[in-house]
Amino acid sequence: IIQIWVNDIKGSRDILASEMGWRIRQGILVVPTTSVFNALDSKQNIDMIEPVGYCADGYHHEETMYDRETIVLPLMMGDFIIERYLGISGGVMGGNVWFFCDSIDSALEAGDRAVEAVDTVEGAVTTFDICSAGSKPVYLQQEHPEVGPSTNHPYCPTLQGKIPDYMVPEGIKSIPEIVINGVNENALKNAMKAAMYAAAEVAGVKRISSGNYEGKLGKFNILLKDLL
Repeated sequence: IIQIWVNDIKGSRDILASEMGWRIRQGILVVPTTSVFNALDSKQNIDMIEPVGYCADGYHHEETMYDRETIVLPLMMGDFIIERYLGISGGVMGGNVWFFCDSIDSALEAGDRAVEAVDTVEGAVTTFDICSAGSKPVYLQQEHPEVGPSTNHPYCPTLQGKIPDYMVPEGIKSIPEIVINGVNENALKNAMKAAMYAAAEVAGVKRISSGNYEGKLGKFNILLKDLL
């Protein structure tokens, strides 16, 4: 099951259609024997004729199979089949939890357990698996704004003694971040809770926190204490 997410901004539907087209054409259609079918029960959808169907240079045709309306594209290794309408819906991106760990090994173990726990939560996904690069939002006077969000330097353990705003507690050697998307706020909360409880079982996890960014990043504020 593959999910594609975009920001909820003006023109987001067109952006999503474009992203879906690019990723399906370049990452799925070119892989032998693959097909694409809709797995999302939703009221909205995107017609895949233009984003993907036209890859067949006019030789595609529509066909009903498996009780679904599909587009069939002839390829050199056989036909590529894609369901004509793929579902879309709103969701909540970017929920996160941080684990303050005493070693790289404990960080990896905590991250693995957290990801496995999130995978059991209906409607949630960890988009980066274990993320080593917890970031901070783009800010005024950022030296290289074109790269987007940059490293969250106060929480980089190897910068101890090198920067004035160092924030890593004593004894902490690694801080993995688990980034979670959910189909709604409740799914996201359930996933964050599952991740925290799973990671807390690892002896090397000394503290659990989250990137707050003064509450200015996004529309939702989820307090970890409310999930306990």
